[in-house]
Amino acid sequence: MEPSYRVPSLARRLVTAATMSLLLTLTTVVGLYAANATLTVAAVALLTVTLGWFARLSSGEQQSGLGAVNGTWALALAVVGRHRFGELLPLLATQILTALVAGLGLRAVGDRLGEPQLFADPQWVSVTLVSLLAAVVGTWAVLGVDGDGPDALLAAPVVLAGAGPTVVLVGAANPAVFVGVAAAGLVPWGPAAAGAGLALVGAMAGAYAVALITPAATT
Repeated sequence: MEPSYRVPSLARRLVTAATMSLLLTLTTVVGLYAANATLTVAAVALLTVTLGWFARLSSGEQQSGLGAVNGTWALALAVVGRHRFGELLPLLATQILTALVAGLGLRAVGDRLGEPQLFADPQWVSVTLVSLLAAVVGTWAVLGVDGDGPDALLAAPVVLAGAGPTVVLVGAANPAVFVGVAAAGLVPWGPAAAGAGLALVGAMAGAYAVALITPAATT
């Protein structure tokens, strides 16, 4: 008899998601106070890949653990049957609330962090394009990694978002983190909320596209 794999309880998965959201928000916000944009993007990308590797360890035959890192990934995985739809709302709420608290906390100690990098507030067109593209690329990456692809793929949406018109869009690769960046006072609330919503739309569209294309490619 093959040993059965026990999927971690919902409470444990939510704690993991909250911890990862906290780490990503802290790294992103503090990174925006770094010496240059390259260091910021590299730090966030490296942490994303590391957390993805760790989350992947809790994956089973029926459910992936990668959704704990990013809400858009959880949505994409749910579309293809690798995450429970019923757990999406508590997962997203946990990630966003954690990022919100982290952002507000960093805003309270902002003077101790020094001056942030000089970057312009993102325009609506930039937020729309970057959020959608990062979500679609992130969907491709997470489904590839969940299918035993290299963990380094998870850096792709972060690098894409960080290469946008302004480095603050690096947060757009993760909707919860983007909310945390807004809470820290580094991006207006309007673009942040829109970017988070568009990221979820992009993830769903990307996942449905992959679900339609993959069977045709494997027959």
